[in-house]
Amino acid sequence: MNPEQNTTTAPTQTSAGWVPVLVQAGLRRCNEQRVLASAMPVISAGDWAARSEKLAAIAGREARWWSVLATWTYRTNRSPGVPLVFGRAVLMAIEDREQRARLLAQMASDWRRREAGQPVCDVIGCGCGGAGECEVAA
Repeated sequence: MNPEQNTTTAPTQTSAGWVPVLVQAGLRRCNEQRVLASAMPVISAGDWAARSEKLAAIAGREARWWSVLATWTYRTNRSPGVPLVFGRAVLMAIEDREQRARLLAQMASDWRRREAGQPVCDVIGCGCGGAGECEVAA
């Protein structure tokens, strides 16, 4: 075999339809995981932190799945049936999920600090670090 030959075949425009199917399956799994995580019992600050951490991880995975679709839309898919306006919508979904992941991670951090008896703002997830100087309306 010639080492310079690539024996794998790259997806063609006609076979590239597998990417949206793969992304849809990944997002469906994330949704199922989010439903389970949202149903976690939350009694203590530690419970709230664990739930927020799990939800932040799921939101991060969703953002990555949307990134796969964005790459497919802008780089691979040049077929006339998928307008690039869908790419813009995908970019907005990525931004939304990344922002959600950051907020949930901040909330988890606040709940962990509250669990440890450290000062935390009354608005969990506001990001003020417990200084009580946040500008978020309670």
